[in-house]
Amino acid sequence: MAISVHCSATHIHIVEGSVSGKKLTINSYVSAPVPEGAIINGMIIDEENFLQALKHMVANKVLPAKKTVSLVVDSSNIMMRTLAVPLLSNKEVLKHVQRELSIYLDDAVEHVYDFAVLQPKLNDGGGSILAVAAGKPLLESYVRVFKAAGLNVSNIRLGASCQIKLAQFLPAFKDQTFILTQVDGNSLVLTLYDKGNYMLANRYRLLNTFGSIGWYDEFDDHISSMIQFNKGQKSNNDVSVVYADGLTNAGVARIRDTLAGFKIAVAPFPFDKAIALPSDAANEFQLGKYQYCVGNLLMKK
Repeated sequence: MAISVHCSATHIHIVEGSVSGKKLTINSYVSAPVPEGAIINGMIIDEENFLQALKHMVANKVLPAKKTVSLVVDSSNIMMRTLAVPLLSNKEVLKHVQRELSIYLDDAVEHVYDFAVLQPKLNDGGGSILAVAAGKPLLESYVRVFKAAGLNVSNIRLGASCQIKLAQFLPAFKDQTFILTQVDGNSLVLTLYDKGNYMLANRYRLLNTFGSIGWYDEFDDHISSMIQFNKGQKSNNDVSVVYADGLTNAGVARIRDTLAGFKIAVAPFPFDKAIALPSDAANEFQLGKYQYCVGNLLMKK
């Protein structure tokens, strides 16, 4: 049994579950608010307020005391690059990632490197990976605050890597070209997949109040730009659906009207019978809301 925790600017999402073969069992899940301004762009800005929020969750058994958790963070300060690599051992791939990414990074900050496999075999040999570099101080701040709250951190993973793992797991995404949305207050992440394969993720800070006409105008502009980008890649695979997470019913209807001219459907994040839920949660669990946590459970230890 593992506890997966995703810390965003507005909420902490927690999922407890396990994986056996091709079956994922979710035993419990919960979300709790994060104090405003405590986390911005994936970085802990107000450690004291965030710590008190964690202690409150532990005291109220939202988070189990003295347990080990696996964290998911997401920030534009974490570098991501898609790389083609030859067939190498994991150790050699990590060395390759460090060589490729270190030239773009601040030498004054120590970084931690990782990667997620996108396509294990390419037509011209080798494979493709999502290479990641995160500043060590950012990661250490999470470990420090969680430890002060009485929780051990086993590992920290990037939200994009967890989402990719979930997309690879769900049959509904196979051979489909689509966009996933992730809304967190005024932060918007759009991720493009071509025939089920990760292509690109863009992060935006929306300037208007969430849910306002101006907010949706910005949303429409960014979605349209990604659709046009996909057309410019000459992949011959048009986006067929946008999976909308974090929007109200009225918001989904607004986006559906906007995309009707593109002949693109709008749908909630798809669910699958390979994921088992508690009996009282079958009609309530929103996979899109917990996508990073669930994808994290699927990652190899």
